[in-house]
Amino acid sequence: MENFVCLAPNVYRLAVSFPGCWAGVTLVTGQENILVDTGGCAETVDSELVPALARLGYGLADIHWMAMTHIHGDHVGGCARLKQLNPGIKVACFADSANRMRDPLAYSKEIRATFPAHSPSAPPVLEGAEPDLLLRDGDCLGPLRLLHTPGHDTDACCFLDERTMTLIT
Repeated sequence: MENFVCLAPNVYRLAVSFPGCWAGVTLVTGQENILVDTGGCAETVDSELVPALARLGYGLADIHWMAMTHIHGDHVGGCARLKQLNPGIKVACFADSANRMRDPLAYSKEIRATFPAHSPSAPPVLEGAEPDLLLRDGDCLGPLRLLHTPGHDTDACCFLDERTMTLIT
């Protein structure tokens, strides 16, 4: 069972399972606690993320925000489950990602259609969430500054923790 690893003061990373590899969830603590990305599915939230938070001394009621680096299933697949478990948690994403955040399954199918012979099937379930805050390049969510970094996808972003100068990718 994985634990959060401290990367810098108030910045912790958790490696959660994802078929064939792993995905990262980052916890940034402070006045408001922020999860950057959520893992790939509800099961990951229940079996890996929630227990790892508890081992660090946090419950879901202690998490105020989810901030998304981009809208691929391994990064946003846990959003709906987190909202179900903590209805007060808010969602922040890049402004250009808003529609993708609302329906990540449709976007997952769209990106796979470009190269169907070289793409795995879209997941059977990938629920979205309504964004509470739309960020533009340079905007801040607490200590995190969003940096639009297209490449992996057009909406890919990094978050810079300005307290520690830690870049979350």
